[in-house]
Amino acid sequence: MTDKEEGTQNIHPILAFYRQLTGATDAAGRTLAKIWNFDNEQLEAVHDYIQWLFPLREASRFNPDAPLLTDEVIAAFREDKSLRDKLLYSFDLMLDFFGLKQVKVDNTLVTSKNEDYPERKPVWVDSPKEGYLNHNLLRVSRILACLSILGLEEEAKSFLHFLENTLYPEEIKHIGARTLDFWQKAVNAR
Repeated sequence: MTDKEEGTQNIHPILAFYRQLTGATDAAGRTLAKIWNFDNEQLEAVHDYIQWLFPLREASRFNPDAPLLTDEVIAAFREDKSLRDKLLYSFDLMLDFFGLKQVKVDNTLVTSKNEDYPERKPVWVDSPKEGYLNHNLLRVSRILACLSILGLEEEAKSFLHFLENTLYPEEIKHIGARTLDFWQKAVNAR
């Protein structure tokens, strides 16, 4: 019996979700394709999809019911290029949301600003009102860790290089050293 025939029975929810099996949805009933079709306003306003796109081993304080990575799931992503390609598509979606892109330059993956960066930056970089947590900076930590764990280390390192060498120096008033430290530790997650 193939995964398609089996549906989502006996398959880890993250694997069923990323394999886009019949009936595989997040806890809100959304398929991976539906989330991929979110516009920037939805990506900003909806807070319970990020744990499905970028799962971790630890439960989220903001979505404690989201499934967690297991050794089985990690091995599946590391062994299956199609799963990593879908994760990369999710990452590209979020990069675009941030006003960023990744391209190969002389065989090196480089993260840089895209043409929408000036419009997108205020949404995710600028600090919210005093006393509020900037959830998008937390999302960056989650994304970096997930990519590193699931086999997209090059993409995570390129993103971190941009954050350390471009974004942080430009936005030091909005991004504290503690946030940068979280990002650096996330890339070393396993």
